[in-house]
Amino acid sequence: MTTEEERPYKGPKSYQEDDQAIFFGRQEETNALITLIEKNRLIVLFGKTGTGKTSLVNAALFPALRKNYYLPVYIRAAFDNEASPIASVRMQLRNQLLLAVHKTPDSANDYQFQDTGESKESIYAYLSRIQFTAGVLTPVLFFDQFEELFKLGFKSMPAETLKLVNELAELINTNDTGQTTYKVVVSLREDYMAQLEDLKLQIPAIMRTRFRLKKFLGLQAFDAITKPAPHLASAETAIAIIKELGTEYDDNYYESPVPGQKWNNLVVDPIILSLYCYELNELRIERRFETIDAQLVGSSSADEIIRNYYLKAVGANLKLRTAIEEELLAEDGKTKGAAKDLDKLCLKYTLDIKEFENLDKEFRLVRIEKQNGIEKVEVTHDMIAEQIFICRQQRKEDQARKQVRNGAIIILCVLLFIGALIFGGVFYYTHTNANIKALSSQIEVKNNQIVQIKMISDSLKAQNNEYLDLMSNGGNVRESIVIRNLRASLYESNNENNSLQNSLRIYDSRIKDLIAENQNVVLIKKQADDLTIINERLKDSSYALIAEVNRCKADRDVLISRLNANKAASANNQEHFRGLDCFIQNRGVVWYDLYFETDRIEGEDKAFIKVEKYGDKSSVIKSQMMGSGDGLELSYNGFHYTFTVISIQKGCQSANTPSVHFSISRY
Repeated sequence: MTTEEERPYKGPKSYQEDDQAIFFGRQEETNALITLIEKNRLIVLFGKTGTGKTSLVNAALFPALRKNYYLPVYIRAAFDNEASPIASVRMQLRNQLLLAVHKTPDSANDYQFQDTGESKESIYAYLSRIQFTAGVLTPVLFFDQFEELFKLGFKSMPAETLKLVNELAELINTNDTGQTTYKVVVSLREDYMAQLEDLKLQIPAIMRTRFRLKKFLGLQAFDAITKPAPHLASAETAIAIIKELGTEYDDNYYESPVPGQKWNNLVVDPIILSLYCYELNELRIERRFETIDAQLVGSSSADEIIRNYYLKAVGANLKLRTAIEEELLAEDGKTKGAAKDLDKLCLKYTLDIKEFENLDKEFRLVRIEKQNGIEKVEVTHDMIAEQIFICRQQRKEDQARKQVRNGAIIILCVLLFIGALIFGGVFYYTHTNANIKALSSQIEVKNNQIVQIKMISDSLKAQNNEYLDLMSNGGNVRESIVIRNLRASLYESNNENNSLQNSLRIYDSRIKDLIAENQNVVLIKKQADDLTIINERLKDSSYALIAEVNRCKADRDVLISRLNANKAASANNQEHFRGLDCFIQNRGVVWYDLYFETDRIEGEDKAFIKVEKYGDKSSVIKSQMMGSGDGLELSYNGFHYTFTVISIQKGCQSANTPSVHFSISRY
């Protein structure tokens, strides 16, 4: 099995001209565009993001044009401060014409844009002069991503952008003379169609011939699944995929339903379908299945497929993921932003350019293009950018939870340290007090002994004085012997007294030391008391932190609840709801964080419409009596809502219960 047979789905990558053998589902649109190009000088191709405008042009329209003697020329104007957009258009036009006639830039000086004094010749003058095919081939200048003219050009460099508009006006408005013939196709996102009104004075034709590329209907999606890989996806598998990804048919979007079963009229995003089939096929290869069967279908939702694909692509490279999520999204965070200088981005986040090149070539999550000699990088699709935005929120929530865990660990360590200090201080204080009490008891015993010895010494001195008096008065020898014995006893008593006094001085010194130690213990006890106060404060802070974590969890649960309630909301921030067959009182429609309901009916064609905050019926934001064709507008939480009544009928259960057919839009 060849690589193309093994992996027939492109994922988020745009189809190129070489992929026409595996590109299906757009034959009707291709034929219609060929007819418009043959009959008109200018065609505006527009569609919602993700409808596959670039893939249609590359893999279907360009090959068909070549078969009909047209020469497709792909052009994407660059809007940056390095060079003017008109210079980038001229360079791309010249290089592709040289490629068509098999010449190199060095060997084709006649293909240069000539100077006309103050400036170079215009695009119209250039095409009129070179006549490179002598009218055999008709150039079709295809201007892709034309919305960047408004999104970037007029905002960052209005004067240079206006020059480009003027040259396009000359190119489109000037009638063909002689062999000068060419066609122009501009492609842009549907949400920028209103801005084309600003160009109608310079280019009146821009308001006339337009072609809207819509999402796949069921049968188109069926062809896109089965025809590239009939050996991998059966009809049953294709229908299961369409039911998994499809949304309900909208009669404001398509002219009429397609006859057949219900899945025929489901609407499918082409880019989501391609990525979903790609991931299912990769899972088939991993599990070594021969075909994509029902077991694989429905294993993950489309949003989960995109998020998992993105997370798999960036892997564990947190710096790469942060650079994408913080730099390549628009200000609202939900759409792709302007292309950024790749070298500067890599320098800021210390990344290797090869890491972005891998995301471009292998995963097609970003697009790297050289604009006026500088490599620029951007996210490929808004639908991918929306899921990257969700991943950014999840990353920040994970970082916040990690910080909370680290903070709790630090607080626990501080509490343990403070507890150890308090325990050590109390133990030292208790031990020192016990030593002081023991020494005090010993000193008291010695003091008592000293008092007793002093009493004995005083008694002996008195007896000695008496015997001295006797000796002086002629006492006998026996008395002298007694006196000598008393003197010996007195001498021994004096020696013992001196020894006790020395011991007393030693104990006095020890008492002073113990008193000093006791003062240190008192200071330690005061510090321990201070630490106890700090410990209580830390406990209060810890409780407050835990309460904040619980509050964040509650907020997260509320957001998840709102997300589930609004899961049916369109990616383009616009939904349409048809009227209910039986609109029961006090029940209505939940849309984002608003609740629309009707309380009563007045007459035959009036209904009282009430708008409340979802989940809180006491908070009425706006109420109004409305009839068919009436509108109600309000602003809430940074969004603008438009509520329009299409028709009103009485309900089937009660004459006072209206059935309201209405539409709601959010911007």
